[in-house]
Amino acid sequence: MKKVLLTGVLALAGLGTANAVEVYLQPEYTTWKEYIGGTQVVKESGMVYRLGLKGTVFNYKGIQLTGDGNFRLGSINYDGHTWGGAPVKTDTVYIGMELRTLLQKEIAINNQFSITGGTGIGYDLWNRKIKSTDNAIGYLEIWEQFYLPVRVEAKYKVNQDLSLKAGGEYRFNLKTTNKVDDFDVKVKPKSGTYFTIDAGVEYKRFDLTAFYRYDKWKQSDAEYSPVLNTNVLQPESKRELIGVSLGYKF
Repeated sequence: MKKVLLTGVLALAGLGTANAVEVYLQPEYTTWKEYIGGTQVVKESGMVYRLGLKGTVFNYKGIQLTGDGNFRLGSINYDGHTWGGAPVKTDTVYIGMELRTLLQKEIAINNQFSITGGTGIGYDLWNRKIKSTDNAIGYLEIWEQFYLPVRVEAKYKVNQDLSLKAGGEYRFNLKTTNKVDDFDVKVKPKSGTYFTIDAGVEYKRFDLTAFYRYDKWKQSDAEYSPVLNTNVLQPESKRELIGVSLGYKF
């Protein structure tokens, strides 16, 4: 865990040497739902905030290598069952980071319109700390996902200062795990559907983008927990993020 966080810090620091760097703040309304047999058993909802850096490491004849890293934090409502089996209403604290790099090719259709597409690698780490209540003991879930993003973005340059853009991305899940040290168990949610759509405007050094992100994991296989003395699993899980990103380019 500490090595991963250190890697994230170094990656963000490395963006400082990029050709173009953007710092951004990203508030996002987060919804997390879990289902067993088609029945919803958990729902979380609330605001999570990200602070990040992204930049272009190099751009040679339209071939671009980009990097993006952010940290996120938030506390949202929890309503549902826990791995201990007790239904509770409490809060979940989210702490995490996401790192990704893309190798892309920009194709200029004309002097105003261009299309950029490419792929790369991404790593998403987040902690879900479910707080204790009078009826149930809280615990910490440590989620990790490695994924392969495929992204396409179109940009229209209105004038020297103003550009409009819209993009879409599909992510192929390479590996996802959910580890709960309190229960001495790790489960592996199965691959589902992962995509993002976004649209925005760039004005001089400012970048404003609205987005919708959808991530869905299928139910994991059951794993034995020696602490609970029973098998546990991660239900079908769905995450939806709706938000805006406000950036400033240096």
